[in-house]
Amino acid sequence: MRINNYLGLLAVLLVFFTSQTMRSQVDYSSTNFNIELKDAAFTKSANLPVRINTILDEFWIVSEEQQQNGFVNLIFDLSQSSVNLEDNVQLIVSENPEFSNYMNFPGELNTQAQTLTFSNIDLGSNQVYSLAYVNELNGENQIDFNGIDRYIALDKSFDLHSEFTVSAWVKIGELKEMAILAKRDNVQDKGIFIGLNQTGQIKLEFTDQSVQQMISNTVLPLNKWHNISIVYKDGNATILIDGMLDSIQEINSPGLNSVQVLLGASGEQSVDHFFNGSMDDIRIWNRALDAQELAFFMNQEIIQVNGMVNGSITSSHINSDTSLIPWTDLNAYFSLNRISGNCLVNHSENLKHGQLFNFPNSSLHTQTAPMPYKTISDGNWDDAQTWLNGNSISIPASESIVDMSTRVGWNIVQIDHNVTINNNNELRNLSALLINGSNLTVTGSNEAGTGMGLEISNYLKLDGVIDLEGESQLIQPMGSVLDPASTGTIERDQQGTADNYTYK
Repeated sequence: MRINNYLGLLAVLLVFFTSQTMRSQVDYSSTNFNIELKDAAFTKSANLPVRINTILDEFWIVSEEQQQNGFVNLIFDLSQSSVNLEDNVQLIVSENPEFSNYMNFPGELNTQAQTLTFSNIDLGSNQVYSLAYVNELNGENQIDFNGIDRYIALDKSFDLHSEFTVSAWVKIGELKEMAILAKRDNVQDKGIFIGLNQTGQIKLEFTDQSVQQMISNTVLPLNKWHNISIVYKDGNATILIDGMLDSIQEINSPGLNSVQVLLGASGEQSVDHFFNGSMDDIRIWNRALDAQELAFFMNQEIIQVNGMVNGSITSSHINSDTSLIPWTDLNAYFSLNRISGNCLVNHSENLKHGQLFNFPNSSLHTQTAPMPYKTISDGNWDDAQTWLNGNSISIPASESIVDMSTRVGWNIVQIDHNVTINNNNELRNLSALLINGSNLTVTGSNEAGTGMGLEISNYLKLDGVIDLEGESQLIQPMGSVLDPASTGTIERDQQGTADNYTYK
């Protein structure tokens, strides 16, 4: 191994393999930064770390005579090794030779030279590293926090100071003071805390020497998914729940600090305020989104289209300003659809991924947040058993927990079964409706003059039947799109007199 210093501590480490192992002659040209090769067979735990298939037989221990900030590039020459280059081989770094709570990094493979390069790796004193075959989990996932020791560490560089938006789907499992997202040290003299208090209200703390606090008016219920958003701009903090404005308060910006952002916990050297519950679809923006933008994206994942933020389900932006959001304004996007080893993949261009701490595979589950709402059986719209995961979600287009006199009017709903909306002579609003080979019946009576309105503000994909009984109507305002590939029909009761000249 050779270490070549340049630009201070930045170095290139060349690691050469023999035919079966990673033993090699080591030549050090750095006096402050040393690496020692160890035989892992005597010290490594027999139990492999979570989401690791195999760790190679040797590892290296890093030592610094004095702690310095800097990065190294690691170049592994695999030309003489038995490593299968087609497998998911990654660098793993840990505080211990058992590689518990390891960090893992994908490398850049040069197939011609048979080298694997890992760039800009921050190695600290007494850390160990090796190569491993890493498992990758793909699919629509959520992550469960146990309220004891699980959390996700993000990069230190996220700016939660001047203008930002943080949003996530959360389901709380316990009433206690706990963090959803925090960027503050244990002294708590600078930074931000977004979490819940002991009664289930959303709690914000912006700190710059002194603490400024904001508490939501609304209490989040236990074991129910709700989307929360925190928006900060021009000295005002705003809390929204399911896209509905809860409160707004004038508050000074939080102080800048150099600590990591944590999801599901707070602190730096000593971590506390562990979250108990589940999270999904976590987004951090470096701009302040308005309520319309938050509502449009709430029930769908987001994708990049021509450099702009778009919805994965409905891409119609005619009735909103969402087409004006550049993808580069998205600082972090954790859909939880891709987990590689202990790395929670950030789908934004930032590429600053999260590190999972103490999450076994049993803490990762199939998504149950309504992304979007989906039916699971025939039934009544207002019956929880009609909906997938109905006991842990609110009914779509139901009364807001922020204001029970107002219905949430921007849900995205997918109908795969025969569903009936009972007549109550009122209007139900949706952002998007997708009907797949099934019937949606909106009840009403011509004789009684009853019915209801169903308004679709953005997008309708109709591959089934909408049956409008009585006075019921389907409303699509200007700009709302009927997907041209739709193959379904709309049935509507007609009223009129039996002659050739008058009609209604």
